[in-house]
Amino acid sequence: IKKYEAISKFPSVERDLAFLVSKDNSVQDISKEIQKVAGSLLKEVYVFDRYQSDKLPEGYESIAFRMILQHMDKTLEDTELKDLQDKILKSLEKKFKIQIR
Repeated sequence: IKKYEAISKFPSVERDLAFLVSKDNSVQDISKEIQKVAGSLLKEVYVFDRYQSDKLPEGYESIAFRMILQHMDKTLEDTELKDLQDKILKSLEKKFKIQIR
């Protein structure tokens, strides 16, 4: 059985977030937390850059995530996107002790 989902007539928005992350943390766990916090507004999240260097603190790497967000009933406003980004950052900082880059 195939499931079909309605297509929104409102534009999607891309947001990129780069974090300094302990190598002990799983990219999948971080992605799941982003999905949990963003809820139905999040259409897709994926890693688009991963950087390791001796210039970063030992045991850490930089991981950049791209989020594609879209509301089914309206255009997302900058204030809504900022609030959502703040919620995501607070949750990730609390759960994974990550820092935004």
